[in-house]
This record gives sequence, C-alpha cells and structure tokens, in this order.
Amino acid sequence: MARPINRLSARAVQTATAAGYHADGGGLYLLVGPTGSKSWVLRYQLRGTRREMGLGPASVVTLQEARGAALAQRRVLASGQDPVEARRAHAAPGRTFGECADALI
Repeated sequence: MARPINRLSARAVQTATAAGYHADGGGLYLLVGPTGSKSWVLRYQLRGTRREMGLGPASVVTLQEARGAALAQRRVLASGQDPVEARRAHAAPGRTFGECADALI
C-alpha cells in the first residue's frame, strides 16, 4: 500500500502549534519551531545519506507552492542529483569579504 500524500490542509498549516515535524507526504514536512516559527522542509535520502532541504518559511510559501517546490526537487533527485548541490550550482557566485575590502581600498 502506498503512503498517503497531501495529508495537510491549509487550515492545519495555519493552526499548527506543536513543535516538530508535521508530514504532508512525499518527504514534505512543515517544521514548527519551539518559538512557533513555521517553515517547509523536504527530507530525502541519497546514496545512504539523509538530508534536509529548506523550501522557505510558511508565512511566505503557501502549501501549494511548497508541494510544487517539493515535486520539482524530487524530480532532480530522481535524475540522480543531490537537490541541495544542484541549487548551489545554479546560485550566482557572490563576492568574498576580502574581495569587497580590496575593492573599497
């Protein structure tokens, strides 16, 4: 029997107060911190290593957006890539503190 997916509702996300992970299915979790802060996390396992990938705060990212982002990252995972490393590779390279100091001086 397959594990259920889309277990959370928008109302459940708004009213969740218990600290910890609240599963939506497919590796998507609503993480409620001890102070009540809420964020979306995708948990996955690649080559025997468990990883977590943040998808954004629940105050900005809706349940539907989090599900879409998790689906996109699961597709990256299905292609054999690590989603975290793939996201880092696509990020624009920033300047280091030393480079900024040299430019200022």
